[in-house]
Amino acid sequence: MEHPELLDNNIQGEISEVTECKKEEEKFKQYYQFMVESAHGAIFFKNLQSQFIIANNKTLEVFGLSREQVIGKNDYEISSDKKQARKNIEDDQFIFKTGKPREVTKHMSDIHGKRHWFHTIKFPQFDDKGNIIGLVGIVRDITERKKSESGHTKIVEAEKKKAEELKKAYAELQESKDQLVRSEKLAYTGRIAASIAHEIRNPLTNVVMSI
Repeated sequence: MEHPELLDNNIQGEISEVTECKKEEEKFKQYYQFMVESAHGAIFFKNLQSQFIIANNKTLEVFGLSREQVIGKNDYEISSDKKQARKNIEDDQFIFKTGKPREVTKHMSDIHGKRHWFHTIKFPQFDDKGNIIGLVGIVRDITERKKSESGHTKIVEAEKKKAEELKKAYAELQESKDQLVRSEKLAYTGRIAASIAHEIRNPLTNVVMSI
């Protein structure tokens, strides 16, 4: 039989080890939470039922809801855009079935009905046995970038239109120039022809004048 002192020491050692592990786990959670909340976009974790298990503040802003209203719910239960909510859940199920990430750009309404462009990347999460246990999603609002791209496209299209108009104007100018040249050539040819005809009709005039 082991001595009570040794048992106490063993128990104390195990308790200390568990306590240390819990401290490390708590530090990791705090660090993870800090990283998630420091991100510029929405970051969330969903389980296999597409329910939000973790959601940072940016995610809550997208839905315009509190953490209590989001955690444990799926998109269809909390989103006002039911059509897009169904599409989001379909994307989740695709990831769960295939184990492949999904990247999409969506045009969605916020809680005020204002339309936004969102770029979303979702990828599966696995346990230590390789089983899919959920997914992580990262969402960025790219509305301003889309506006910039749209403005750039409009500028390019306007420049193309101007170039086509200049090209057309140049072609018309060239045609007018060619017509003018042709007219001048015809006029010059006409003058020569008239002069020759005059000489033919009055051959003696030059002879008399030369005498």
